Amino acid sequence: MIKAKARNLLELLREGKGIGGRFSNYHDKETGKIIDVIVNECKSIVKNSEGELRKYESMISIGHIREIVDQLLSDRNTIGAVQAGVVMRDDRILGLAKELKVSKTVDEQGKLKIDIEKPFPDNFRDILTGEYNENELREKIIKPYLAGLCEESEELSKRHVWSRRLNPFRPRKLSTDELQKRYSKYLEKNTDLDEEKRENMSRYFIVNILGSDKIKSEIITDEINGTGLTVKGEKRRNSYTGMLENMANNVLDIMGGIENPNNRLSEIENIYSNIDEQLEAISTELVPDAKQIEEKIVNLNRAVNNKDKEHTKDDGYRNANVTLGRNNKKSAGLLENEFVPQAMKLYAKDMADFLEHSDQMSNEEYIKQVAKFHFRFVKIHPFVDGNGRTARAITNSLLSSRDLCATFEKYTKPEYIKCLASMIIDDDTYNKGLYTDQSICSEMEDENIQNLADYITKKCQIDENEIEQEGSTVTTDLSRKQKDGENR
Repeated sequence: MIKAKARNLLELLREGKGIGGRFSNYHDKETGKIIDVIVNECKSIVKNSEGELRKYESMISIGHIREIVDQLLSDRNTIGAVQAGVVMRDDRILGLAKELKVSKTVDEQGKLKIDIEKPFPDNFRDILTGEYNENELREKIIKPYLAGLCEESEELSKRHVWSRRLNPFRPRKLSTDELQKRYSKYLEKNTDLDEEKRENMSRYFIVNILGSDKIKSEIITDEINGTGLTVKGEKRRNSYTGMLENMANNVLDIMGGIENPNNRLSEIENIYSNIDEQLEAISTELVPDAKQIEEKIVNLNRAVNNKDKEHTKDDGYRNANVTLGRNNKKSAGLLENEFVPQAMKLYAKDMADFLEHSDQMSNEEYIKQVAKFHFRFVKIHPFVDGNGRTARAITNSLLSSRDLCATFEKYTKPEYIKCLASMIIDDDTYNKGLYTDQSICSEMEDENIQNLADYITKKCQIDENEIEQEGSTVTTDLSRKQKDGENR
């Protein structure tokens, strides 16, 4: 059963373990369905049904998210080098491709927690900008790098030709390997980094940052256009060494804007929190007890809600009105925050009554009632963040009692939104019913809920090809090769 599979996975992770053996693509259909649910609830980039890439709060493709989820659910306790590099990249710079060690634990509240090996030191930016010995960094690493950059640029290579030729002390171009060795020695002399972190810093600074085509282009363009940084009070210098000095100032300024790649490891932590929420939802047997149901819903949201704590009350609910989308206008249809606690108490009570009398329902009628609870939760929108994920987790918590599980694929999100929008109701009457008498809401839902119920029913089906097809649309050739290598 899906519920038992999810419970087993959750217990393994709580013990710091995972599924043993060659995990990826060697799981059964039910486990594959659970993984598909998890992957589609993670933030990612995904292709929609028209083949267009859409960003859902992350620059990581859903194919790579699937790889990371597979690895976190396995007993390997590592994140592969390819996935680590993907997580730690930004829009200009490739990430450091280095296998990361992870440690699975639980926090004081019993939630899954993951500790990730940090490849870079906390004082990353201070080191990058030469705080410990800026002059040595300029003269021994940055200026030789810039000398090579000037040779690469056709326009810069024509500047200050005689100044360059006549100056016997001019910096000379060094190869990438030579620059990396020189930078490693600089770090050994000026910092207390261990050998591994020196190697990581050297490779990232020389190969990934200074070797980035976008960074190179920015440095060259700024110098050609005269927009590069100069020391305050100094004129731009009109000699070859002066040009290098101006460019070195610009390089250090650019370095000051590069964040520590360690910060982006929070994406892996978020994925693990989502694994916790989805496994908890699918594996737990909901009982007809309103208080327990309400506590369960709050705990589910706590796994993924890490935003705006100042607008969260002690009971976990929001203490401010919220909007849908990016505008700041009050969103029509969402319940005002002052009525949320009472609405959630009635919501949990109605769900408890439903569970107590659901044994005799057909699957069709059961799913129709689940769809009503799904829509009602979205309208209450009780939390600052993660309401959609929590609504879908509640849905799967109810469905798993019937050995069902719904995958809300990101690429079908427009269809999902259309189903929610098809609920034509009188917002004022409906919202008042949410915190006074939810039987009023139930009667209004009956008229239009079938579209959402049909959508959920369709998403409960297990398609043998669904997992591979959906992931492969955005998985890179490199990650495919790595997967193939692991499976051999």
